[in-house]
Amino acid sequence: MSGELASDEIFMPEATNKRVCGSSWGWLVLEGTNVREVSLLNPLTRCAIQLPSVDTFTRRLNCEGEPDVPLDGFSYIHKAILSMNPAISEQDCIIMAIVGKMRKLSYCRIGDKKWTNVEGCLPGLRDIIYYEGKFYGTND
Repeated sequence: MSGELASDEIFMPEATNKRVCGSSWGWLVLEGTNVREVSLLNPLTRCAIQLPSVDTFTRRLNCEGEPDVPLDGFSYIHKAILSMNPAISEQDCIIMAIVGKMRKLSYCRIGDKKWTNVEGCLPGLRDIIYYEGKFYGTND
């Protein structure tokens, strides 16, 4: 392909009524817009993996003591990434997400029943990456 870019359209009914909130290792992280589900989807193999529902995020309190709310009325995940390709090892794959209007971190592993908050992190995270075994975030 020496320097040429190729593109193909892929019809993905599995992604209907879902919003892409991240991608890593060839997988899309999807959040349902009509239902509160979160899933991983490999668009090439069509393999799908269910993650804990958005409803399992533990709601944090903001500085005024009010519960954190969705970003825009329905979506809760700002961005999500994977620590590794789940096709290699589902049990070792961690999904890290920036969630809610306060943009704090929560994570889960495949098979978990709920998301777990990362305590002690600063609010206002804008982006996260995974590099050499660690997650890194940038904030305002």
